[in-house]
Amino acid sequence: MKIWAPLLILLAAGCVSTMDRAPQTWYPEVEVVCHLRGCVHCGGTSLVGCHPCHASGHVRCTACRDGKEKCGVCGGDGSKGGHKCKTCNGDGIKKCSRCGGDMKMACPACEGKGRICCLRSVPIRDPIPRGDDAWPPGNEPGP
Repeated sequence: MKIWAPLLILLAAGCVSTMDRAPQTWYPEVEVVCHLRGCVHCGGTSLVGCHPCHASGHVRCTACRDGKEKCGVCGGDGSKGGHKCKTCNGDGIKKCSRCGGDMKMACPACEGKGRICCLRSVPIRDPIPRGDDAWPPGNEPGP
């Protein structure tokens, strides 16, 4: 019974053995950073403007709506221990800790740089390796 429990957990989690996954691991193409001088997107610089932030490096803050958040020190009451909260000056609201109140944060796609790598697809024309020494045991692709 001890051996069946882990197997049942793996099956319930949607795990598959490497034998079931092997035919899906050989990809027909790969993406690489573009260095082509005639590329219409980057012109050989390997960089293009970031689409999510429109190349500005900033997106709207996801932690607040108006640049403010409830004070964590006083819990939004404005007082702590019978005294006026020094963190929020008794308002119960303070500037957003993520954006500093300007409602903008660094774009997660480009990390605030405004530019990302230009990628191009390269087809893989090599046949799937065959033979006894082509694949580690248990990872052989299907027929």
